[in-house]
Amino acid sequence: MRRFHTSLIPSLMLVVVVAACSDASSPPGPMDLAPDAGADVGSDAQVGADGGGAGPDGSVDPDGGGAGPDGSVGSDGGADALNPGNRMLDTDCDGLSDQEEFATIYADGSRTNPNLADTDGDDLPDGLEVGRTAAVPGTLCAPPPVADADPGSTTSPTVDDTDGDGLRDGIEDRNRNGRVDPGETDPAASDSDGDRLADGLEDANQNGSVDTGETNPALADTDADGIEDGVEDANRNGSVDLGETDPRLADTDGDTLQDGAEDANVNGLREPGETDPTSGIPSPSESAFTGEVGGDAASSASSRRPSQSVSGDVGSVSPGSRSPLTFASSAPSWSVSPSVSASLGS
Repeated sequence: MRRFHTSLIPSLMLVVVVAACSDASSPPGPMDLAPDAGADVGSDAQVGADGGGAGPDGSVDPDGGGAGPDGSVGSDGGADALNPGNRMLDTDCDGLSDQEEFATIYADGSRTNPNLADTDGDDLPDGLEVGRTAAVPGTLCAPPPVADADPGSTTSPTVDDTDGDGLRDGIEDRNRNGRVDPGETDPAASDSDGDRLADGLEDANQNGSVDTGETNPALADTDADGIEDGVEDANRNGSVDLGETDPRLADTDGDTLQDGAEDANVNGLREPGETDPTSGIPSPSESAFTGEVGGDAASSASSRRPSQSVSGDVGSVSPGSRSPLTFASSAPSWSVSPSVSASLGS
């Protein structure tokens, strides 16, 4: 028996060696660690000791970079979706942390871009649009992000025209401080003055200023005749059509009676006991719909309606200052002498 066991020793040693080699090539168990202790993260996006990180799908970026929703990758110097310090980073210095920009989904289904201070290109930084008043703690942006002067009013950082009125948010908030100041329209309200005409319809060239031929989107009764602009432009198409009064002229028909005096209940309808504000005999100075009144023609009209001065800022036009330019001529059609036409700039 002793001789038999001795002969088995070489065979047993061979089995042990083979088993050891087989075990070394098998995958590690759930408690095994990689040599560098990296890739030790799951969906919480924390990073292993080698700087690599795994996304929710378990993929690992060996150089530590991560792709954000916009496809940007951290290893190229931009914001890194997998950086555990994102809550104290503001790569684009817009007032929003990288963590917030990667995580927040807005009403249109979009995220802001942590590498771009003005994601929607409306001339307002993302942080200002969502009401931020201070820089992200721990950041040293120079210059610091613009603080919102009215954090209670916000706009969308992913849509350039929040209220859909045809004017970009940065055109409406012209001084770009986050507050609706005198002379500005509200980027979060499509009809800032409540006259039933959209701001973008009144500011026809969409430049944020009241120009010749436009009504004032920040003033409900541009010509101060007692009738709101949206009542005078009854079909709300931006033109003076048959039967409508001109929201830029206090006395549309030039009969020396203001439109609001003739339309006594200021409802835009011709009713018993009222005169028709569109049927009087006009003076030449009020009849042409081709340009701004000026010279002697303007002087002759001064006793009937306010001056035609126009300022470049929204909300600073004097009452009755709508010089006819873009609105279509209403019936009846009036002729203008050559000398008056010249002064009108036609």
